[in-house]
Amino acid sequence: MLRRLDSIGLRPGKTVRKVSSQFMGGPVTVLIDGRQVAMGRGIARRVQVRILPSAPGGAR
Repeated sequence: MLRRLDSIGLRPGKTVRKVSSQFMGGPVTVLIDGRQVAMGRGIARRVQVRILPSAPGGAR
């Protein structure tokens, strides 16, 4: 799993934004370094994140 996350650019300290997820178990799409990346729910479920405060204007 770590090799897969590294290959898509997801490493400790990276900022990630959840773009979409499918109801009933489809992939989760995230934004990493300006690229949209889809990952299976099994992998996404194991990724730990720290939620950052909202940016001015409500954008995250």
